[in-house]
Amino acid sequence: MFLPSRRKDDARWESLNMEVIALLQGGQTTRALALARELLEYSLKAYGRKHKKTANAINNLGFILTMEGELEEAESFLLAGLDICEKVYGKSSREAALLNANLSRLYMRKSEDTGCS
Repeated sequence: MFLPSRRKDDARWESLNMEVIALLQGGQTTRALALARELLEYSLKAYGRKHKKTANAINNLGFILTMEGELEEAESFLLAGLDICEKVYGKSSREAALLNANLSRLYMRKSEDTGCS
């Protein structure tokens, strides 16, 4: 069976990731959300659940879901991504800090939606 090289996998992943970011920057969150789901699916197949690229894809998806107001789903993704990041990079890594920042945004949004301060 032919397996694509890691270089091709990386190129495909990078392409999808950059497109998600471009869509977000262009304000196209609905399209970015669909592509972020595709990126996560690809990441899981290409790299598995405990890989930095999968954690990044999960973070992207959680961030977009937060923007879209899908807070419960976003929280589950961001917590899963944080778990992976802490195991792969360490608890005090830049990547873990980014996920914690996104979780903070999510919790602020949740508190605004419930009227808590």
